[in-house]
Amino acid sequence: MGQRLSRSAAAAVLSSFVAGAALADVVVADDQIVQGSRCIGFDCVNGEIFPADMIRLKENNTRIKFEDTSDPLLGPASDWGVTANDSASGGQSRLSFGDASAATEPFWISSGAPSHSLHVTSEGRAGIGTDEPDAAARLHVAGSMRIDGDLYVTGGARSGRVPASAFAAARTTTVTFAQPYTRDYAIVLTPVAASGKGRLLVVLTAKDETGFTFSVAGKLSQLVEVAWATRWVGEF
Repeated sequence: MGQRLSRSAAAAVLSSFVAGAALADVVVADDQIVQGSRCIGFDCVNGEIFPADMIRLKENNTRIKFEDTSDPLLGPASDWGVTANDSASGGQSRLSFGDASAATEPFWISSGAPSHSLHVTSEGRAGIGTDEPDAAARLHVAGSMRIDGDLYVTGGARSGRVPASAFAAARTTTVTFAQPYTRDYAIVLTPVAASGKGRLLVVLTAKDETGFTFSVAGKLSQLVEVAWATRWVGEF
């Protein structure tokens, strides 16, 4: 006959078995219905109080990962993620939506952003800094707006800036539109100088529906950039 285990040894074996079972993954091969809230994370406690939230992530690193196992040769398979706050000490408090496959974070909200920093109405109008975007506008910005680059408007208005470095060699350059004009348009060219000294002259040399070419005369050392604006003829 085999030897019997002492009570203490039996308790140790049982404790080891229970601990191992507690750490085992739980796989449910069926639908799962939870009629209550759920807390996930190392800091969830017995008796967790849920004022209103149904799902809570609670620990020092809160992340949600959407990992698509589809074959990328057969269809969309990018992975995505939601991140709440940086992990490193001294990092930023933020909420961001990232393209995990491309390692980018296209949408980012910093902690402390005011209400209605971005507001989209049921009609599809977007307000920046306002929850009441103008009914006549698709986009309403309540405050100043800065655009670093060309501005293209289907109504005909476009604008942009060309740095002085573009004229360093030939004193001429061509601006190409991302979308061709469908009818004749007018152009205003404005040289921007570093100081009032010297005389700069900007001359339009060619234009068509795809863009225009202009040259610069004068002391290029004084030139910072050339600002340009176009609009359909008769709309300036």
